[in-house]
Amino acid sequence: MTAAIIVVAQRKGGAGKTTLTAHLGAAWAGMGRHVALIDTDSQASLARWHQNREARLGGGSGLGFAAVTGWQAPGEMLRQARDCDILLVDSPSSGESEVRMAMRCAGLVLIPVQPSPVDVWATLPTLDMAQREGVPALLVMNRVPARAALTLSMREQLALYDAGLAATSIGNRVAFAAAFAEGWGVTECAVGSAAAEEIAALAREVMALLPSAEQLLPRPESRVQPLPSERPVFAVEKSKPDDLVTRPVDIKRTENIIDDLNVLELTELAPPAQAYRETSAENWTLREDQLRAGIASLKRRLAKRPK
Repeated sequence: MTAAIIVVAQRKGGAGKTTLTAHLGAAWAGMGRHVALIDTDSQASLARWHQNREARLGGGSGLGFAAVTGWQAPGEMLRQARDCDILLVDSPSSGESEVRMAMRCAGLVLIPVQPSPVDVWATLPTLDMAQREGVPALLVMNRVPARAALTLSMREQLALYDAGLAATSIGNRVAFAAAFAEGWGVTECAVGSAAAEEIAALAREVMALLPSAEQLLPRPESRVQPLPSERPVFAVEKSKPDDLVTRPVDIKRTENIIDDLNVLELTELAPPAQAYRETSAENWTLREDQLRAGIASLKRRLAKRPK
């Protein structure tokens, strides 16, 4: 079993990422899917929802769950994806490097947008990140007020962006916050309500758009995060027991991560080396000599940083 990985992302705060992640996860679980959630946001709101859910149910939540941040997230995503049908990742609003790392493991980026000019304009950086990582994006109008004249014009504006736009809109309803506070999905505790129908409709719409889990897996070249090195880094694909094929890996996609070590808080050498090992899929490894060269390069870069 290998999951379709969906990252819920939005650089604009207050868009309702975490609430949407929780309600979609519960809805898909109610449809018989094996669902796992990962909270990569340091605010840990999704983790608190999951704790409330476990307390209410007296143990298991019916969902896989993990809370990780920074360089640990990609490895955890790939581990969780082996044991579920759908993996939903709640990403932070800040921390561009962390969001990019999550997107590299994803097959789809779900972007909630409130129907206001500021929110619509602020969506562009998130779309740009998804496009640069080569991951399809789906915009979802979220927290839509009832009878707002602005909603139609904002939908028309979003339709002009180079991304999909969900036909289903999610209303600005008290039921979502009330259910979230108690560790419920709205499809579980408010069956038949307008809120539950909207989430169920969006869950069905996204499922219909998803290709098979195998097609949604990250491309092989995105599975290996290259180490910083002055010479090309190579990945080794082991397609047969004695058949090794070596090919170059483009390191430009991770320049922003390598050049800003403070963002990832890479203060020791062991964590980044382990992270690169863990983000490699089962048949993708780094040659030992190239790993040593990358660590040596990282040592030199760290030594040059201001104390």
